[in-house]
Parts: sequence; C-alpha cells; structure tokens
Amino acid sequence: MVIGAGTVDLWVVPLTVPSTPEDSDLLDDAERARAAQRAFAHDRDRFVAAHAALRRILAQYLGAAPAALRFSTDANGKPHVVGMRSAALGWNLSHSADLALVAVAADQVGVDIECPRPLVDLPALAQRCLTESESGELAACQEEARIGAFLSGWTRKEACMKAVGAGLALDPRILEVGLGSDERVVQFSWDGREHRLIVCSVAGASNALAAIALPVHGGASPIVVRRRGLVPPA
Repeated sequence: MVIGAGTVDLWVVPLTVPSTPEDSDLLDDAERARAAQRAFAHDRDRFVAAHAALRRILAQYLGAAPAALRFSTDANGKPHVVGMRSAALGWNLSHSADLALVAVAADQVGVDIECPRPLVDLPALAQRCLTESESGELAACQEEARIGAFLSGWTRKEACMKAVGAGLALDPRILEVGLGSDERVVQFSWDGREHRLIVCSVAGASNALAAIALPVHGGASPIVVRRRGLVPPA
C-alpha cells in the first residue's frame, strides 16, 4: 500500500470486541509484558486488541506478516519498526476507552483521541496545559462546552508532542494549538531544534475528539486525510 507526502491514512479500531488468542499470538514478548502490567482485565484486553490491529495495519504497508514485525524505540521512547522499508513510513497509535486510532503517513505523524469524560479538576488541568490565549478561549466557552473545548485542545497538543517523539517530556504550554478544529501551523523549540508542524482536528467515532499532526517541510499544505475505516480483518 502506497501513501503520498502530506497524506495521512486514518484507521479506526473498535475495542468493544474482546481480543482473541490469535491477537495475542501476533504480539512479541515485550508487548505481552506491557499488557500484563495493566491492572484490570479490560485494559489488558484493549491493549492486546489495539496492538494486534496496529500490526495488521502496518503489515499492509510494509509487505510483511503482522507477527514478523519487530519494534524498537528511540531515545525519547517513540516506537518504530525495525527494517522492512520502514524508514519512510511514519505511524502512531492512540486509544481511549473503547476506541483506538492508527495514523499512517510518509513522514513522522502524531495522533491522539480522547473520549469525553468528566474532568473535575479542569481548572488545574487548564493551568498546567494551556497557553494564555487558550485559557482565554476556554473562559469564553459556555460552562457545558468547556470540557469538550479543553479535550479538543489537548488532542491537538498531544498529536504535536507525539509527532516529534516528545511525549509528555514537552511542556504543553509552549504549543499554541487553539481549542477549535481549525488547521494551523505550530512552531516551537524543543530538544535543541526548531519544529514546525501542521495540526488539525478530525472527527473521531461516536463523540470522540481526535487530532493529527505532521511536520511542515517548506510551505504548509493542508493535510489530506484518507479514512480507511475499520481495521482490516485478520
């Protein structure tokens, strides 16, 4: 399967169906160990299902058997596939509750999904995560819309952090992403480098909020999102 520059293939992975023994068989020892660390059975099951789906998806692009894929991590903990023409393939996995998204691109890509949930500590979260401008946006929202607005902004920040491999090592307050759904260029310094990303919100499944981010090379072009639907069958 071929994917062009500036394009993101977005796969939806429902996690409502229990994982199967075949799913577990696809994982390597490290993935099984990470699944076993989950305290609750449903969290272990979701982890297995999501990572088995990731392997099936990536196998289509790499021309390999899902179980044959080998993963490693860089210095910041960002995972990648070892060998198999994978240098030109960027991908990212995010899951929340009973949904997961897998984004695949020809460059490094970040994706995040959040299912709406109560946030009793919203003021404290906003103080730790939002810029001054974004805090103003949140304050201008109607009370009932504030959780959705915050989660929209958080998915955009998380997608950017994951696109550069920073994870939570990056202070989210240096990312001016906005709380809306517009596509915008985000510029920031991290790890001794200057970064330019384009980020946009995308419709998740059900009421989920989601966002994707790609590096900008030269002029910023709109992200082309190809929705691939549900994860392919085993």
